[in-house]
Amino acid sequence: MKEDYYFEQREGYIYIKLTEPETLESCKREALATKTLVDRYKCKKVLADNREKPSFIGTFEEYELAEFYAKHKLQMHISHAAIVFDPKVVAQMKFWEDASFNRGINVRVFSSLEEAERWLKGS
Repeated sequence: MKEDYYFEQREGYIYIKLTEPETLESCKREALATKTLVDRYKCKKVLADNREKPSFIGTFEEYELAEFYAKHKLQMHISHAAIVFDPKVVAQMKFWEDASFNRGINVRVFSSLEEAERWLKGS
């Protein structure tokens, strides 16, 4: 992916920093790229830092994205995903969290990098 998809392997998880403006298509590309990363590095936990993303998808697209995750069986590749958003949009992203979780994706939304890291390390 381009320079707006940065990653590094950390102790027990893969850290990803995303800065590309969010669209349904960009989210799908990022999900497939993440699936490839966890398979390559044999690490099933992911912490995605979305705090610098300039825009967010709407509720209908959040539902479609959760369906995309299920179709591509992301739950078979990623055991835990902690996603950090700007605190102003965390409440909005809770629907996406629920829709994804209901399709077998163990994902949690956070407003703090430290809180997300604690959850990942404790799981």
